[in-house]
Amino acid sequence: MSIPPKKAKTPRFRGEVEIVEFYPDPKKGFVGTMHIYLPEFLMDVRGILVLRYRGKYFFKLPQNKGTDENGKVSYYPILSFSDPIRWKMIIRFLQQEGPAYVDNILKEKGLGK
Repeated sequence: MSIPPKKAKTPRFRGEVEIVEFYPDPKKGFVGTMHIYLPEFLMDVRGILVLRYRGKYFFKLPQNKGTDENGKVSYYPILSFSDPIRWKMIIRFLQQEGPAYVDNILKEKGLGK
Protein backbone atom coordinates (compact mmCIF):
# COMPACT_ATOMS: atom_id res chain seq x y z
CA MET A 1 0.00 0.00 0.00
CA SER A 2 1.52 3.32 -1.03
CA ILE A 3 1.21 6.56 0.88
CA PRO A 4 -0.31 9.36 -1.22
CA PRO A 5 1.95 12.40 -1.69
CA LYS A 6 1.28 15.39 0.53
CA LYS A 7 -0.57 18.25 -1.08
CA ALA A 8 1.83 21.08 -1.90
CA LYS A 9 1.29 24.23 0.10
CA THR A 10 0.34 27.37 -1.80
CA PRO A 11 3.07 29.99 -1.51
CA ARG A 12 2.14 33.17 0.36
CA PHE A 13 1.40 36.29 -1.68
CA ARG A 14 4.34 38.65 -1.18
CA GLY A 15 2.81 41.83 -2.61
CA GLU A 16 0.84 44.50 -0.81
CA VAL A 17 -2.92 44.03 -0.55
CA GLU A 18 -5.35 46.53 0.92
CA ILE A 19 -8.86 45.55 1.96
CA VAL A 20 -11.03 48.42 0.75
CA GLU A 21 -14.48 47.33 1.89
CA PHE A 22 -16.66 44.41 2.89
CA TYR A 23 -20.31 44.45 1.81
CA PRO A 24 -22.48 42.15 3.98
CA ASP A 25 -25.36 40.45 2.19
CA PRO A 26 -26.71 37.55 4.27
CA LYS A 27 -30.00 37.47 2.31
CA LYS A 28 -28.29 35.91 -0.73
CA GLY A 29 -27.12 32.75 1.08
CA PHE A 30 -23.56 33.93 1.63
CA VAL A 31 -21.88 36.34 4.04
CA GLY A 32 -21.15 39.10 1.51
CA THR A 33 -18.61 40.39 -0.96
CA MET A 34 -15.23 42.06 -0.54
CA HIS A 35 -13.27 44.67 -2.49
CA ILE A 36 -9.45 44.66 -2.35
CA TYR A 37 -6.80 46.88 -3.97
CA LEU A 38 -3.40 45.77 -5.29
CA PRO A 39 -1.31 48.98 -5.30
CA GLU A 40 1.67 47.34 -7.02
CA PHE A 41 -0.50 46.67 -10.09
CA LEU A 42 -2.93 49.61 -9.68
CA MET A 43 -5.76 47.07 -9.75
CA ASP A 44 -9.05 46.66 -7.93
CA VAL A 45 -10.55 43.24 -7.35
CA ARG A 46 -14.24 43.57 -6.56
CA GLY A 47 -16.94 41.02 -5.94
CA ILE A 48 -14.85 38.54 -3.96
CA LEU A 49 -17.47 36.16 -2.62
CA VAL A 50 -17.21 35.55 1.14
CA LEU A 51 -18.77 32.29 2.33
CA ARG A 52 -18.91 30.74 5.77
CA TYR A 53 -19.18 27.02 6.33
CA ARG A 54 -18.90 25.31 9.72
CA GLY A 55 -17.42 28.42 11.29
CA LYS A 56 -14.68 28.84 8.68
CA TYR A 57 -14.51 31.59 6.04
CA PHE A 58 -13.95 30.86 2.37
CA PHE A 59 -13.13 33.43 -0.32
CA LYS A 60 -13.82 33.01 -4.03
CA LEU A 61 -12.37 35.41 -6.59
CA PRO A 62 -14.74 36.62 -9.30
CA GLN A 63 -13.96 34.62 -12.40
CA ASN A 64 -15.00 33.87 -15.91
CA LYS A 65 -14.68 30.67 -17.88
CA GLY A 66 -12.51 30.59 -20.98
CA THR A 67 -10.30 28.31 -23.03
CA ASP A 68 -6.56 27.92 -22.47
CA GLU A 69 -3.87 27.39 -25.13
CA ASN A 70 -4.62 23.64 -25.18
CA GLY A 71 -8.34 24.10 -25.78
CA LYS A 72 -9.25 23.07 -22.23
CA VAL A 73 -11.73 24.97 -20.07
CA SER A 74 -9.95 27.30 -17.69
CA TYR A 75 -11.06 29.90 -15.16
CA TYR A 76 -9.60 33.41 -15.17
CA PRO A 77 -10.02 36.12 -12.52
CA ILE A 78 -11.97 39.26 -13.36
CA LEU A 79 -9.94 42.36 -12.50
CA SER A 80 -10.26 46.09 -13.09
CA PHE A 81 -7.74 48.90 -13.13
CA SER A 82 -8.29 51.62 -10.55
CA ASP A 83 -6.99 54.22 -13.02
CA PRO A 84 -9.60 54.72 -15.77
CA ILE A 85 -6.98 56.21 -18.12
CA ARG A 86 -4.87 53.03 -17.91
CA TRP A 87 -8.02 50.99 -18.60
CA LYS A 88 -8.81 53.13 -21.69
CA MET A 89 -5.19 52.85 -22.90
CA ILE A 90 -5.37 49.05 -22.77
CA ILE A 91 -8.75 48.96 -24.52
CA ARG A 92 -7.46 51.36 -27.21
CA PHE A 93 -4.37 49.16 -27.70
CA LEU A 94 -6.56 46.05 -28.02
CA GLN A 95 -8.87 47.80 -30.50
CA GLN A 96 -5.91 48.86 -32.65
CA GLU A 97 -3.67 45.79 -32.45
CA GLY A 98 -6.08 43.01 -31.51
CA PRO A 99 -8.03 42.43 -34.74
CA ALA A 100 -4.91 41.85 -36.88
CA TYR A 101 -3.40 39.55 -34.24
CA VAL A 102 -6.59 37.50 -33.88
CA ASP A 103 -7.05 37.26 -37.67
CA ASN A 104 -3.44 36.08 -38.05
CA ILE A 105 -3.83 33.32 -35.43
CA LEU A 106 -7.15 32.19 -36.94
CA LYS A 107 -5.54 32.12 -40.40
CA GLU A 108 -2.56 30.08 -39.10
CA LYS A 109 -4.93 27.52 -37.59
CA GLY A 110 -7.10 27.36 -40.70
CA LEU A 111 -10.09 28.91 -38.95
CA GLY A 112 -10.05 32.35 -40.60
CA LYS A 113 -11.80 33.75 -43.64
